Amino acid sequence: MVACQKFSPEEFLKTLKYLYILSVRYNIICRFSPNEQERAYNKIAMKVFNGEYTRASHIKNSEEFRRLYPDDNAFQNAFEFYKMPSRRSSKKIRFLLAEIENSFGRELLEKDELRRADFKTKKGVYLSTSFRLAKKVAEYDSWDLATLSHYQIWLAKQAVKTWKVE
Repeated sequence: MVACQKFSPEEFLKTLKYLYILSVRYNIICRFSPNEQERAYNKIAMKVFNGEYTRASHIKNSEEFRRLYPDDNAFQNAFEFYKMPSRRSSKKIRFLLAEIENSFGRELLEKDELRRADFKTKKGVYLSTSFRLAKKVAEYDSWDLATLSHYQIWLAKQAVKTWKVE
């Protein structure tokens, strides 16, 4: 709440965006310890409170932020081999895929009416959609472990672009 009082609304929103991106990279995908993150966030909050950080860029360029921020290679590798451990996995996966699709400027399909259709049928529909993730799937001749692995590598590269602090 200190940043809310010390920053302009625009700077506050930028700060939230940076922390959101960091949280996706650090917590959700890389699964690093939140203890280190909590200490760094506390230091950042104190520097905002003391007036040392007066802009969102001060936070994103800070040693505390940079130390936590997984570089693109680490993030891409973690995303590429990411496995959801819980029952809430489907919601998290939909969230992550929707965010990547939104980074292309589109909203993700809400319902998959092709759930039980074979790959050839799905491919035909995916080719005619405006959704980039579906179009990428339609580029494959079959959907097996090898193509899934290739798709996951491509998806990891898109994730790096989606959750990146410039």
